[in-house]
Amino acid sequence: MNDKISIIIRVMPNGDELDVELPLLSTGREIVGELLDAGVAPKADNSGNPYIYELFSKVSNVKIEEHKTLYDMNISDGDIVYFVPKLVAGAIFLQAH
Repeated sequence: MNDKISIIIRVMPNGDELDVELPLLSTGREIVGELLDAGVAPKADNSGNPYIYELFSKVSNVKIEEHKTLYDMNISDGDIVYFVPKLVAGAIFLQAH
């Protein structure tokens, strides 16, 4: 088994694409962390509230769970993975109180 694969990360909502090479045993949590550390997307809003991001496979249209690896999720060389901000209902309402 090759230990690295090349995939395309599509950063939503803009649709910017990044060609990345990642270890096949990278977890969803590790990938999100690396993307945020690289400044691909903001970690928090202007008030300091953290944003939450999720990864989705374009091919299978399933969420890449935080603890699952690319291998576990059958992500292959050349696949597109969406990097999507998670909208939390009521976050602004709760923040205001």
